Parts: sequence; C-alpha cells; structure tokens
Amino acid sequence: MEGFSERNPNFYVFNAVMHLDEATSHLHIDYIPVGHFDRGLDTRNAMAKALEEMGYGKGANAINRWRLAEWEVLHQICIAHGIEISEPKKSRGYSYTVEEYGKHQDEIRRLNEEKEQALSERDEARAELDKAAKKKIKLDEIESIEAKESMFGKKVTLTKEDYDKLSDTAKKYVAMVKTNKKLRSEHDTAVQERDKLKEQLSAVSSELAAYKKAEKEKALFTREKLNKEAKRISREDELSRKLKKAEAFISACGLNSDYQQFRYNSTTRKNVLE
Repeated sequence: MEGFSERNPNFYVFNAVMHLDEATSHLHIDYIPVGHFDRGLDTRNAMAKALEEMGYGKGANAINRWRLAEWEVLHQICIAHGIEISEPKKSRGYSYTVEEYGKHQDEIRRLNEEKEQALSERDEARAELDKAAKKKIKLDEIESIEAKESMFGKKVTLTKEDYDKLSDTAKKYVAMVKTNKKLRSEHDTAVQERDKLKEQLSAVSSELAAYKKAEKEKALFTREKLNKEAKRISREDELSRKLKKAEAFISACGLNSDYQQFRYNSTTRKNVLE
C-alpha cells in the first residue's frame, strides 16, 4: 500500500481496508482515476486517460497491462518475504471486448434455445407414444366375435354389436399405425437436430478455447515486456546512482567549476579535456 500511490500517481486513493476474514489476508483499495485534458475540464474522473498517462497505453487491454504490472510488484514483494503466490486465475487473465462477449453469448443463447426446442419435441413424442400404447388392440375381444355363414355364398353375418366392435378396433389400429409412423419421423428429426446442436456447441467451445489460448499467450508476452522494462529501469537507476557518486567525488575534489565548464561548453570541451 505504501508504494501503490507512488506507482499510480493518477489514482487518488480515498479508502484502504485490510480484511482478515478469509484464508488469505487481503487489502481493498478504493481510488478515483484522474485524467488531465486540454479541452473542457482539465481534471476529470477518467480511467482510460489515467492509464494512458501512467504509461499503459490505450484501448481495452490497458487495464490488463496495469493489472499485470501490479501483480508483478506484489509477486516481488511476496518473494522478498518468502511468501508463495499463485498465478492469476484464468477468469482474471482475459478481458473480452463488449462486442466479442456479446457475440459469443448470443450464439450460446441461440444454441441453448434450439436445444430446448429439440428436447421439448422429444418429450411431446414420448407423450404421444405413451398415449398410443394405452390404445392397445384387444385381440381377445376380436377372437371372441362369432361369425355365421350367410345363405348368400361365402359371406358371413355378424351381430350389430360385434360389427361395431370390429369396425372400431380396425379404425383404432389404422390410427395407431399412422401415429407410430409420424412419431418415428419426428423422433428421427429430433435426434438429427440434437446431433447438429452438439456439433455447433462443440465448434463454439473450440473457438472460445482458441481465443482464450491466444489471450493467454498475449498476456505472457506482455509480462515479458514488463520484465524487460523493469530491468531497463533498474539499469537506469544504477547509472543514475553512479553519476551522483561521480558528481559528489568531483565536488569533494574541488573540481566542480572545471566539470561544469567541460559539461556545458561543447565548443571548448575537447581542448579543456586535453
């Protein structure tokens, strides 16, 4: 916390609270991002401008670059104190644009709706099959019908009751055959739609996995750049310390005026040095 404001001069911290109620003690830092502008109000609450002024660039990934930089600082602090810190969670390692996130969510929502429709049709088909199963033909009733030979050739005679029973059974049989044929067709269509949805969901999952992999590689590349930048700053700090020591030595030897003349008078620098 002592170094947070120094590292982030555009973040005005107005509240910082330590929490000890979880497995890992952690600090909640509340701040206002401050940006400076040439037009309108010269000082405003602006995250994008604040990140840009602090050297994290522009665009949607600026916040990720800042987060990785802060994570690296925390990592170094923990190493100095012998504390092991885990890698950032994947949920914190990726940042989709609004357009990308919306596109994937719309596609997943559409596929889920189609899947629900296929499941609904499957359930309806099952209900129809159950309904048809209850309308079994009563063969024993048909076998009990007594037919008598007629005096008119090979024709037979039935009672009105038996004729109605046989006619009703025949109609039910024909209706059941048609229903079964229709249900088989609907079932086959539902299975095909289900398989198609599985392929589409698999394709979307593969696309998301590839996107996440690319984002992870991009984050690793950004961390390498941050490490190089940290090393460069460290070298510059070392050179700055050496320069200050040299200036102190020159001053202690009483050569300050000669050094200033050599440093600023470029036209006579070579002759003076000789």
